[in-house]
This record gives sequence, C-alpha cells and structure tokens, in this order.
Amino acid sequence: MAIRKLQGNDERNKGCYFEFDTEADVLGEGGMGCVYLGKRVDENGTVSLVAVKAMFEGLPDQVIERAKREASIQLHHDSLVRMYGFIETVDTDAFGADIIHYHVISEYLDGISLENLILGKLEDRKGNVLPTIANLYKEYTEDREKVATDIIKRILSGVMALHDIGYIHRDIDPTNIMVTSDGRIKLIDFGVAKQ
Repeated sequence: MAIRKLQGNDERNKGCYFEFDTEADVLGEGGMGCVYLGKRVDENGTVSLVAVKAMFEGLPDQVIERAKREASIQLHHDSLVRMYGFIETVDTDAFGADIIHYHVISEYLDGISLENLILGKLEDRKGNVLPTIANLYKEYTEDREKVATDIIKRILSGVMALHDIGYIHRDIDPTNIMVTSDGRIKLIDFGVAKQ
C-alpha cells in the first residue's frame, strides 16, 4: 500500500485533500494516464469517493494544458461528471532532480458506458450486473424510443449547462456517457472541450 496525498492551494483553502493508493488496481488506462479510485477528505473528516487520473510522465505541454482545462470545468450538474481539480506534486529522484506529477481529480462514477448498455454488455468492471442498469436495459429493449429520448434529454440538459458557462464539449458519443449504478446519466470526458 502506497498512499499518495494530494493537496494544492485550492484544497488547502477549502480544508480538504485527496488521496489514492498508487499500488491499487487501476480503474482504467488511457493515452494520458491511469485512473485510480481515490478519496476526498474534507475538514470534518467526511470521505467521498473520487477518480484520480495520474498522468504519465513525459507528456507534451499541450496535453498537460488540455488536462488543466478539463479539470477547470467545475460545474455541478446532475448530467455532468463533476471535476474537482488539477494538482501537481513534486518528488525528487535519486540524483536530486525534481519529478513533477500531474493529477486530474473527478467524481467517481460506478456503472457502465452508454455504449455498453446499447450493446447489452451490462457487467461493470467487477463483472457484476447492477440492478438499476439491468432494469434500464430491459426498458430499453421494450421501448427504445422512450428510453433513448429520456437519455438524450438528460445529456442535453448537461450540454446546455456547459454552453451557459461558455464551453463546447466536442466529443459526445456513447463511450463518453456513463449510466451509473444509481440510475444517473452523466456526460464525461471534457478533454477536448473548448471555451
């Protein structure tokens, strides 16, 4: 177990910090980094789950800037993944040189992608079929138009909220929409969003 604590100036001012285990199983991996299950701990000791994207070393500056922009879209909306921030940490290597680590913190979403729901792949990452998702899939097979319309309306609500603060998502597809274990529909991945 190797717990890494993350706290930038914003977190210090808010009286909270994030932590994750660098040796734990990875939730996912993409071109920019690995995603771990983490915790947000506030000044009262309240703990909530978060996703911590630990970015790979040696990424180009424009990729780091894109991650900062993604993390800065901190809009709290039922149909959008909640972003908590971008945190840099510095370690020292064996030769005394600084190694900068970058982290993007977001809300942890337990569930499956809309793409998997459409394809009937209902198992979550642990291989479980969650009851809420099974029920939604059953409704979808019985009345696709009704369920699709409901999902589209929820996502459009999130898109409108993004537009209201001056952002365009630019990457809306079923792989970037999550169906959560508690029945929410969330648009994720603001990586290519533009103001």
